[in-house]
Amino acid sequence: FSISRRRNEAKGGRRSNDKRGVQIHRERIKKRSLRYYIISEDRTLLLKKLITYAKLTPLSDIKGETLVNHAVSSSDAVREGDVFFAIDGEKYDGNDYVREAITIGACAVVTQRGRGSELLELGAYVLEASDVRSSLAYALDMQYGSPSASMKYIAVTGTNGKTTISHMLCRILCRCGNSCGLIGTCGSFIDGEPLT
Repeated sequence: FSISRRRNEAKGGRRSNDKRGVQIHRERIKKRSLRYYIISEDRTLLLKKLITYAKLTPLSDIKGETLVNHAVSSSDAVREGDVFFAIDGEKYDGNDYVREAITIGACAVVTQRGRGSELLELGAYVLEASDVRSSLAYALDMQYGSPSASMKYIAVTGTNGKTTISHMLCRILCRCGNSCGLIGTCGSFIDGEPLT
């Protein structure tokens, strides 16, 4: 965050706080659009709300108002008070890193349904999900305030011409005064500007 903050401040951007108290940085890209950069945030969640929203099943009672800092799927990224999602990947099984995550400070662990009972003695809340990846997506959506709820989507499918059509649509929407993001085989763009 600090590198992009310095660059943006050098370009004449400004800082402010949004409704939720998240400090953001607004930078004028074109006359009609703003690009937002999150600088610092406090997005603590109630574990009970996260369980409901992410469709999780707790294997023990959740005591009081347990707060969660972040939802993470890498044991290297775990900090005190995070929820670790143990995803069974192609090369690695996240369940092999549960002990490490709890040692670092994870307050809860999410694992595949049927695998949680062996983790109960580790001292953190154990939650089960029918699909851990999907539950992680729901948890992150909740953590960041459901950003996709305010967006409109256009999907371009077919055999030939997808890239051409999607880039043409993006340019047309930008020229009409709309902010437009594009993700395709040639890269990712916001308002026609490539993301790096």
